[in-house]
Amino acid sequence: MERRNNPRYRVNKNILSISEDVLAEVIDISKSGFSCKCVIRNDKQIPNITLIELLDCKLGTSVEGIPCRIVHSRKNIQDTSLSTMIMNLGLEFRNLTPSQDELVDQ
Repeated sequence: MERRNNPRYRVNKNILSISEDVLAEVIDISKSGFSCKCVIRNDKQIPNITLIELLDCKLGTSVEGIPCRIVHSRKNIQDTSLSTMIMNLGLEFRNLTPSQDELVDQ
């Protein structure tokens, strides 16, 4: 049974999310949020992500200043030799402006 309110769409491998502390590769996206994977040092906590920018590296476009919040996180792979881990994060969009809402919906 599908528990999401909006359908998720897989994205190109060239879509990135940037926040103040995290660069992440977007896996899929919907009108209400997205999932991504990122590398975080083992000695760091998951940062509190509240504002992101979505970049389409292939097209050279971006949507800036998107308010969001982390709704789930999961450790995917841990590399003790590099003291890093790959995390899967789920983020929910919050209070989008009409123009951001339109761009995210494309």
